[in-house]
Amino acid sequence: MPRHQSPATLRNLGPRSERLLASAGITTAAHLRRIGSVAAYARVQHVQGKLSLNLLWALEGALTDLPWQVVAREHRTSLLLALEEHPRVVRPSVRPQGRTLMARLGPGAEATMSAAPQGMALAAQHHGNKMTVYVIADIEVLDPVLFEEYRQKVPAAIAAYGGRYVARGGHTEVLEGSWAPKRCVVLEFPDMERFKTWWSSPEYAPLRALRQRASNSSLVVTQGL
Repeated sequence: MPRHQSPATLRNLGPRSERLLASAGITTAAHLRRIGSVAAYARVQHVQGKLSLNLLWALEGALTDLPWQVVAREHRTSLLLALEEHPRVVRPSVRPQGRTLMARLGPGAEATMSAAPQGMALAAQHHGNKMTVYVIADIEVLDPVLFEEYRQKVPAAIAAYGGRYVARGGHTEVLEGSWAPKRCVVLEFPDMERFKTWWSSPEYAPLRALRQRASNSSLVVTQGL
């Protein structure tokens, strides 16, 4: 390994992760390997304050050559215990998962989900003369730290156009077919016009670009009768 190899060359890490590590004085991959993921996370947290656990999963994955999602699923407990035992570190709160995606969407969701390929789907539901629109997003996160920046900023842009979250990264169950969603997010808008206005709005445009840099996603639009 080159002596001054950047942390951003490691798996899961990108420019934002590199900047966060540099803020704590960790500027090389060799330094990161020497102190380990928990100590590195603790140092960044000490400098930055509130910090997403996604960085911890990403750092551990970078050192073990595992996707951060695998680390979060299979090594979560051991890493959180190590973090609790680390000096002067307050463990961040972990957002509990909500109900399953199907339970949140209600009757008729199975047909929409089973028909949709990986990506986003739009389902429409009539309420009198008004059509409520649901945006179903399936996102594969590539840079968890950069995606966390998007996740923190986007709610205000959604709310500004009458949108709200129905599900946000909770547990999902595949009912049939080959669709294996990575991260499901469901948004609700009052109607298609409000959704389209939000989608092309100046508030969301830079956030959409940020999401596209941090993740992979595709888009499918389905409108009800």
